[in-house]
Amino acid sequence: MPNNRTSSKSSMKAKYSLILVLGLLATFAIASFPGFFDANAQTTESGDAPSVCTAYTENFDTSPPPTWIINNRSNPVGTTTWFLPSGTVFPAQAGANNSFVGANFNSTTGAGTISNWLILPQQALKNGDTFKFWSRSPTGNIYPDRVQVRMSTSGASVDVGATETSVGVFTTLLLDTDPTYSGTHPDVWTEFTATVTGAPAEVQGRLAFRYFVEDGGPAGANSNYIGIDTVSYACGATPTPTNTPTNTPTNTPTNTPTATPTVAPTATPTNTPTATPTVAPTATPTNTPTATPTVAPTATPTNTPTATPTVAPTATPTNTPTATPTVAPTATPTNTPTATPTVAPTATPTNTPTATPTVAPTATPTNTPTATPTVAPTATPTNTPTA
Repeated sequence: MPNNRTSSKSSMKAKYSLILVLGLLATFAIASFPGFFDANAQTTESGDAPSVCTAYTENFDTSPPPTWIINNRSNPVGTTTWFLPSGTVFPAQAGANNSFVGANFNSTTGAGTISNWLILPQQALKNGDTFKFWSRSPTGNIYPDRVQVRMSTSGASVDVGATETSVGVFTTLLLDTDPTYSGTHPDVWTEFTATVTGAPAEVQGRLAFRYFVEDGGPAGANSNYIGIDTVSYACGATPTPTNTPTNTPTNTPTNTPTATPTVAPTATPTNTPTATPTVAPTATPTNTPTATPTVAPTATPTNTPTATPTVAPTATPTNTPTATPTVAPTATPTNTPTATPTVAPTATPTNTPTATPTVAPTATPTNTPTATPTVAPTATPTNTPTA
């Protein structure tokens, strides 16, 4: 069964001619594996789901697990869903050539959006668990493929919504192999690992593969053919709770205080103070000052000065002082010092100046002027007038 697309537009007719054959094969597969190829996507499954994490591995060596659920919500819905490949395009990752599951561009028709779900059984899920699988596209693939791993924590529910873009209860995206259609989905078998996150505790839920390709289909720019092989689930380490000891408080005895007798205080006699007699103060006589007689001052006679007769002073002869001859000082000759010759130093070739002797100037005599006698003027008698 051809499962991959070719790059030639002329091959489109050949692809559509396969629809009848693929339909017949799908009918055969549904009849052979009714649990696996259940397009009605029942919401429950028979049997009890494990209550604790259970590790498992699925190699698809004999037949697809009957409890895996298929729900193709592509728009428009194509002619195929998930199928058992022939193993001619590429062999399985392990085991027989056709011991893997696949999905391809015929999940939709024309150019549409592929949303083809493969839902695993209900199981216990908790953060830290790991989900691994191998996947690939045909060698040299030129049509970008994409597969998602999604998680539901809603127990047995397989609700994926009613449209190609809805996800129902599978709201947690754990892995997306090529969200931008850049061709990163490998063309050789490659192992992928998704770690469970978003589980509030160990809860019951499901994991699901979603072959999700926009602008896919026979006439679309994306989608070709993917294979899934060797699916395994490993339980993460269960955290060992730290035993937080409950501190049993030691009974601290409540100290009943010994009754302290209330000591009746010895009556302290209230000293009634002896009445202190109010001593009437001895009347302090107010000293009435003896009237100090105002002594009428003895009239101080205003001495009318006796008219002092104006005595015509005796003419005081003005003594004309004897002229003090001005002694002309002896002229002090100004000594012109003898010119001190400047001795020109002998030119020294080495420019070391010859020491110039210091010529002591001829002593210039200091003329002491002759003392000019100060003539004391003749005393002029002051005539004191008679009273």
